[in-house]
Amino acid sequence: LHLRSGSGGMRAGRSGDLRWTVPDRGRRLHHRSGRRSVLLRDPFATLRTEQSVDLRRLCLDEGDICTPDATGVAAEIIRFLADRGEKILWAPDKYLGQYVQRETGADMLLWQGACVVHEEFKGKELMAMRAEHPHAKILVHPESPPSVVSQADVVGSTTALVNAVTSLDADEFIVATDKGIFYKMQEAAPEKLLLEAPTSGKSATCKSCAHCPWMAMNGLRKLTHVLETGANEIIVDEATRLKAIVPIQRLLDFASTRDTVILGNNDA
Repeated sequence: LHLRSGSGGMRAGRSGDLRWTVPDRGRRLHHRSGRRSVLLRDPFATLRTEQSVDLRRLCLDEGDICTPDATGVAAEIIRFLADRGEKILWAPDKYLGQYVQRETGADMLLWQGACVVHEEFKGKELMAMRAEHPHAKILVHPESPPSVVSQADVVGSTTALVNAVTSLDADEFIVATDKGIFYKMQEAAPEKLLLEAPTSGKSATCKSCAHCPWMAMNGLRKLTHVLETGANEIIVDEATRLKAIVPIQRLLDFASTRDTVILGNNDA
């Protein structure tokens, strides 16, 4: 299990020889989440793996579980729950939840959160861009609005989109996700033309501005600093850790029955 900073503290305190740090303590959850009171106790709660320990700690009813970013694995979990007749509470991203709901037909209550990057993509502007590049394939992260997802040739996680650039028979791609992915895409297929999907209309100062300021806070200098000094250590008390790890363990147990590898870095 590869854990991002949001998950890093889960095992803090388990081993005296193991310490967890993050490059920048200023990083915060990059979803606009709704009111905490929406987390009802009747539905079967499903949370993304990188949510805070406070949210995971609430997922303690029998059966509550975390899901990875990957739409395939998440959909498999949701189908399993739906086949059992469960009503599902999905958090925190409503657009990803809508996509999984369309794929599975499950009865889901969606937390009204959204990624500050992906919710900015515009369906109308994307349609116009497609007209300008008729041979381009459209690659979309499922946290994008339905008007964008509906135009996609490929919808998937970070790894799925990178793989699509190398596997699809096309020379041009319009990509609707954080532009930080372009480095890996260009590394994998340097001969391909990659275009940023539009986030604004013609009159905007920046027409394609898909950039996450929170992920950008992490850098090599900060990483070197924490490795050399041990600064920004994550401390999670044992009582919280034991509660918050339960939904993640349920995810791992579910995956083990299906020979699935779970990664917590958006590449599952």
